[in-house]
Amino acid sequence: MSSLRAHTRGILESAASMSGYTIVVSSDSNLDVWSSTRYPRQGEKNCLVSYNPSCEKFLDYLIAHECGHIYRFFTARPEDRLVPATYAAGLSRAKRQVAEHWKLRPVISRDLSDQFLESLCFGLVRQLTSIPADCRIDAWVYENFEWLREIQASALHTLHATSLRCLESEIRKWTPPPIYAKSNTMNYVLAKAIGKLLDEPYLTVPYVEQGFAEIGEKLDSYLREPDRGHAGDMCIVDAWARELSLEGWYHWVRLGDM
Repeated sequence: MSSLRAHTRGILESAASMSGYTIVVSSDSNLDVWSSTRYPRQGEKNCLVSYNPSCEKFLDYLIAHECGHIYRFFTARPEDRLVPATYAAGLSRAKRQVAEHWKLRPVISRDLSDQFLESLCFGLVRQLTSIPADCRIDAWVYENFEWLREIQASALHTLHATSLRCLESEIRKWTPPPIYAKSNTMNYVLAKAIGKLLDEPYLTVPYVEQGFAEIGEKLDSYLREPDRGHAGDMCIVDAWARELSLEGWYHWVRLGDM
């Protein structure tokens, strides 16, 4: 926290004032994403923002990005303050849909196979439920915090490079075709959003060359609609789920029901 710029602290203070909660920032080396926000449950006083210390060089950007999530969530109507969650029936459906296409399944033990499939399905749901809001928030950060643009650009280039690795032949070999295709189709949208922000439209070329642009453009069309905040994010997630045949893999819940 001591390394945060004064401007970033100002974003935190503004988000805390708007939400009515104290925002507590901490590092977590076990976090499997760059950063995340845990909204307070009933009776809790703090909104928890965590970041992986391996990404600390991007910390000011990550904090601003997470504050974007907080803004969108708490400016939504109370009835729209829902979060995505997976459940046993949905996860079973997801694994069944994927397993029938996975030729490598017999090569490893059943237990390992189930664990791997479950991890892949969770990862796909995370992509589905995060990329629409992330694209909106990155545009908001870029437009409103010019002093963050250099750090944001560096972070987004790193994110894009990481996403590109999902196109590699070795990844394709071990990934069930539905997961591979759906994940990279969403990554096409992310690459397009990054390219638009940074004026680097060529970032989508690797995805175009592998055939992910057609459905990717359909997904992207939903992001070209007017921004309706968190409620709109949920609608886009649901629309993407229909386009990608991922309906039933997740559901929306109130924080008190988790």
